Amino acid sequence: MTLARFCGDRPKIGLDLLLGYAEALSPHAEAVFGEPAALLLAASTIRHHGAERAELAPWHVDRAAFFKEVDQGLIFWLTFDDAGDAVPSIEFDYDGRRDIPKVKAGHALVFGPDVLHRTQPIYGDRVSVEFRCVPVTGRRGSWLDMVQATVESTPTGRELVMSRYQKTINRFPVQAHSTAPQA
Repeated sequence: MTLARFCGDRPKIGLDLLLGYAEALSPHAEAVFGEPAALLLAASTIRHHGAERAELAPWHVDRAAFFKEVDQGLIFWLTFDDAGDAVPSIEFDYDGRRDIPKVKAGHALVFGPDVLHRTQPIYGDRVSVEFRCVPVTGRRGSWLDMVQATVESTPTGRELVMSRYQKTINRFPVQAHSTAPQA
């Protein structure tokens, strides 16, 4: 399910997820890009892998599906469950060398759109979110038409700014949450 749809269906929890991204993960994207990042809700996903059966994604890179119109991008993969042993993590392939990181609940992995990966081929009950973002100045094509979240510094602090067609829809103050994800 896209994060856009999830936020529409469950706005309170969706806003909490976006504020957690804004507080804990967007500073890492800004450090990599050297500028603010735009989170695209329609390209970000929330997934539930069931204990008995789940659709395990084949080896893939995210560039073709989500980042074909932009030069740079990042994916933050956040798990709600301890992953890597009893429930699936992400398996990476770096030039034939495979790695399956163990990730604690509430922590995130970050990787680029050209990294070869798949869901670890084990079954276990897991919920995860994939936040996909690009540099603000790198938005082109469909990235400009969809609902986005950016973080802006204001005189009163940081704000999560929701926009579409480069017009502000809403603003929310970013405050410290004890449940914010860890990068």
